[in-house]
Amino acid sequence: MTLYDTRRKLIYTPDEVAEILTCSKAHVYRLIRSGALVTVDISNPGGKQTKHRIRSEDLGMYLESLQPVVQK
Repeated sequence: MTLYDTRRKLIYTPDEVAEILTCSKAHVYRLIRSGALVTVDISNPGGKQTKHRIRSEDLGMYLESLQPVVQK
């Protein structure tokens, strides 16, 4: 099990990811728009509004891709 093991849930909302990352929901949406954080759209086909959800494995891959902060 790794430090960033997110297998407790299968899918997260942007609000839940913001809480996990201790950042704002706006920052999570910036990560999504930039492509750094992969999402799935669970909205109705042809729906006007997107419902982003983040799979646990995609969140784990994003966290693993981060550079560790070296403190001196």
